[in-house]
Amino acid sequence: SGTAAANFLPAVVEARQCGVGMLFLTCDRPPEGRHCHSGQTIEQVHLFGAYPVFQAELSLPSSELQRLRYLRQTLRHGWFRATQPDGGPVHFNVPCREPLAPFTGPAVHGLPRDFSIDRFVGEAARAIDVRSRIRRSFSIVGNDSMDDGLLSIANGVIIAGPCHPIQSGRYAQAVGHISQTLKWPVLSDCLNPLRNHRSEVLQLIAHYDLILRNATVAKKLLPRVVFSLGPLPTSKILRNWLQKYEIPTWIVNQRVENFDPVHSTTTHLRLSLEEFSETLQRRPRKRTRYISRWLKADALAARLITRRMRDCPFMFEGKIAWMLSRSLPPKTPIFVANSMPVRDAEFFWQLNDREYLPYSNRGANGIDGTLSTALGVAAQNRSAVLLTGDLALLHDTNGFLLWRHMGVGHLTIILINNRGGGIFESLPIADLDPPFERYFAAPQEVVFEDLAKAYGVAYERVESFDRLARRVSRLPRSGVRLLEIRTDRKVDMRWRRRLLRDLSDEISI
Repeated sequence: SGTAAANFLPAVVEARQCGVGMLFLTCDRPPEGRHCHSGQTIEQVHLFGAYPVFQAELSLPSSELQRLRYLRQTLRHGWFRATQPDGGPVHFNVPCREPLAPFTGPAVHGLPRDFSIDRFVGEAARAIDVRSRIRRSFSIVGNDSMDDGLLSIANGVIIAGPCHPIQSGRYAQAVGHISQTLKWPVLSDCLNPLRNHRSEVLQLIAHYDLILRNATVAKKLLPRVVFSLGPLPTSKILRNWLQKYEIPTWIVNQRVENFDPVHSTTTHLRLSLEEFSETLQRRPRKRTRYISRWLKADALAARLITRRMRDCPFMFEGKIAWMLSRSLPPKTPIFVANSMPVRDAEFFWQLNDREYLPYSNRGANGIDGTLSTALGVAAQNRSAVLLTGDLALLHDTNGFLLWRHMGVGHLTIILINNRGGGIFESLPIADLDPPFERYFAAPQEVVFEDLAKAYGVAYERVESFDRLARRVSRLPRSGVRLLEIRTDRKVDMRWRRRLLRDLSDEISI
């Protein structure tokens, strides 16, 4: 209760932006304890504003059967709102009177002798399961005309932005079916599992950001139509390309949100990816010159990046993402923090067939809860990796207090310590100092070895890529370890800019 409940806000916002079903339960004082300065009491009804998809204050607890039926129905409705195709965060505010200790007596007053909690709750669970089966059985029929129309377009593009499907293999197969049927390239964000399922999507493009930096090539690759599978990728270069040429766009996503930040000529097909894939009957069609150009440019970009990374003379931050895409054990979950880590992954993450599981908090693009979310990813008997900058980690260091209580699993934290906000070095404000260094870069002098020791976390400073590759090629089964890599953000940004400029100049089709 009180300000403790307010700490949920970043997670509520993130869940709403991403359409992730979450239940938030906040304890509260009873009605007579409000508006009279009783301890730890604030206005918690509608505490999270318009961000929950459903919110309700429950009645005061009671063992009356009718009250329990009300509770069951209300919770069931909240669960459905959280888990439906356009789900999101649900907030239940729970007022309680003292005493708050759990009841341990032989019976609960007011309930029938034959009352069974399993039967009482089980009926609701079965109803929810039936509803989900009905939703899964939904299919689209009678769209032959749309099918024929799409097959007549040779130069189309599929854009796959950040996505965390429950079954990444099935997701990749659906996208592969669409791409193979239409013979269109798939431009995949690094936070989409597709880059790690290369054999499922043969026409996959990873380096579109680099390709589209070359204005001549970008103009030659203009499509007639774009299919976007939800939110757009991180790449600002891609967004500017779409906006500049106002390319007609179809958004295929079952959520009702507006996924068009560049304000194109947009049509929203509110279907799941699997439903849309089922509408397209695969027919023989030859690879077009258009898609061959994309594939040639991407293969060239991959070779150029690999060559430059192998010859890199220092601990360049961007090489970390490139190396991880080639070195982690198969099926490793990897959480990528916002700011520069996600951008370097977007630039340099290579196509592979290792089935890595990328995670992120890209709904609102903030750094709240970076460590805590990564610990949650690692909790269920998994060995996971977190790639983060120093400020994002410091913003959530109390997450270290949780790891001993979150079940068996392991998290390796790869910390890029460039002593501040490296992403701001890429903005025009970086040329104005003061105030840049103090108020934008926000330099810090934390000794991370001491911080790790305070929380009982294993620590190691890594000073070479060979050593880092050895440390991540096999991951422990339990515990948390912190691998610190120290870099110079100013040198790093200058080298990154020059690298991207030089590479884009070498792209040809």
